[in-house]
Amino acid sequence: MAAADDLPLRWGGLGPRSPPRTRAAPGGADGRSRRLLPRAGRRSPLIGVGFRTLVVIAVSAAAVAAICRSSALGQACADLAFAARAVGKCKSEPWKVAAWNQHRKSSYLQKDCVWISKLVDAGYIRNDINTAIEEVGVEYSPKEMQDWVNSYDVALVQEFDPLLRDALGEKLCRNLICGANDFDGRGIEVESSTGMLLNPESGLESIGVEHAKLAFRTTNFRGVSIRVSRELVVVRVRRASDGQEAVFCSLHLHPPGQVEASGGSYLRYLEPLERAVLAAAGATPPGAEAGEEAEVCFPVPCFLAGDFNMDPVDFRERTCESAFWRAFELREPGGEKTAHRSNPATRGDFAASAGPSGPGTWTSSALGPEDFGPFESYAADVTRAAEGLIQLKLGQVKLEVGLRALERSVLDVQDLCSEDALASANRAAMREALEACRKSVASAVRCLKRETRIKKAKRQRKGIHTSDHRPLHFEGSLGGPSTATAETLMEPRQQFQDVML
Repeated sequence: MAAADDLPLRWGGLGPRSPPRTRAAPGGADGRSRRLLPRAGRRSPLIGVGFRTLVVIAVSAAAVAAICRSSALGQACADLAFAARAVGKCKSEPWKVAAWNQHRKSSYLQKDCVWISKLVDAGYIRNDINTAIEEVGVEYSPKEMQDWVNSYDVALVQEFDPLLRDALGEKLCRNLICGANDFDGRGIEVESSTGMLLNPESGLESIGVEHAKLAFRTTNFRGVSIRVSRELVVVRVRRASDGQEAVFCSLHLHPPGQVEASGGSYLRYLEPLERAVLAAAGATPPGAEAGEEAEVCFPVPCFLAGDFNMDPVDFRERTCESAFWRAFELREPGGEKTAHRSNPATRGDFAASAGPSGPGTWTSSALGPEDFGPFESYAADVTRAAEGLIQLKLGQVKLEVGLRALERSVLDVQDLCSEDALASANRAAMREALEACRKSVASAVRCLKRETRIKKAKRQRKGIHTSDHRPLHFEGSLGGPSTATAETLMEPRQQFQDVML
């Protein structure tokens, strides 16, 4: 077959051959700088011609069909025009997926947080530190958060909390799918969960949701048994533009050391997630009699991404005996650090993909600087704000103690009884001096309280790069066939022909 750009294009291939059109390439106006740009990468596998050529053929064929209304030529041209449309619809756009552990405000009291260790090293007691950190105000940058979500088809978020929900706004949160609240390492329910945002502009529809509660039992510092849990949501979606279906999950796994310290198996800990993914994908797990070499086949592509809390090599070693996890290919963003050094694993954020025709073709990267400079600056601001609140509180406490002592002294002086005129004068002068001191200290206390209110009202600005985890960017093919194939699109050809003819 001739190359796409050598085909005669006049009236869809009828009539004399026109010379190929050229356009100047960058770099000069001489003859050597002009070349043909056939765009071979866009050629359709259906009829072996270029994508732009198909568009010209479709328009030309429609015009010929309009002229030859009842002829066989008109019907053939209508078929060709519809085939061109079918090829265009079968050309799937790449998927854009984001994953990010945004570090919820309610987790700022964890002992591994940067500001906690700095304030402890400064000599402050933990109760004062906890109170100050809770009083530090935080606000998200709504535009930055919204622009980030709008740049993707699917955004997989870990530690989704009310502050982030408020920043994203009602429109984006209409397509939010969340798990239940987490129960943290203290066994206390916190307003935090895994979440998935489907971009309303991408034409994605949720067609099935499964839940997986990952949990284990441990003991707190008092020796009391508690239950720690996170609920993940596994969602099957369909894209309207090409009918492609896929399964997504926002992963936030507990550190393996915590799970194994409780006496449980890590693979058993992951079993609820396996069941949820298999159910969402419509896959059947191999039976026990299938043996270790059994494979899991997924009818639709699956993409799981987020915070695994361990390096990819460690995860592969812990799951290598599972047929389910062997079906997945791990996608590490360039081998770079994805989490701050204060986390259990500095490369613990990545993705796992599988599908009916393989794991797909993906490019992945971690956004923001690898040295976590923005987060370090943010951590320094949080530390300064908390330290300022601690110092104001300590100063206020000391002044209030002195104020109460002065008030008692004033009363004591008033109770002194003496007939001596000189003693009475001295007593009056003493009472006056003590009262002046009391008023001065009371004024200082009011100033400290006012300064504390001002500091509490100040908000630390949180953005996409101020988390202790870098946001991950994935783009590519899921590795599954589109349901809108050329054959299915050719079925209503007669309806199209009736309109055109």
